[in-house]
Amino acid sequence: MNLEVPPGEPITFELPDPASYGDLLDVIGARFGSLFPPNVWNAETRSFHPQVVAMADGRSLASAGRETPLARDGTATFFVPIAGG
Repeated sequence: MNLEVPPGEPITFELPDPASYGDLLDVIGARFGSLFPPNVWNAETRSFHPQVVAMADGRSLASAGRETPLARDGTATFFVPIAGG
């Protein structure tokens, strides 16, 4: 999976004010959805699969609904599990 973003570089998105987790998922899907493998991104629901750990402003978004508000100028981090040996 190559998102064409230098490793460690943050990705910035313009979101409405106020913004929700669903707004963030929508812009992520529009920009990167087709690049994610199906075991990471669910194109039908426009969301990450449950094994992807989502954090925003120090809290887990694991059980967050799309309507969950996000802090203005906040930071979200996503951890994708990697297998290997």
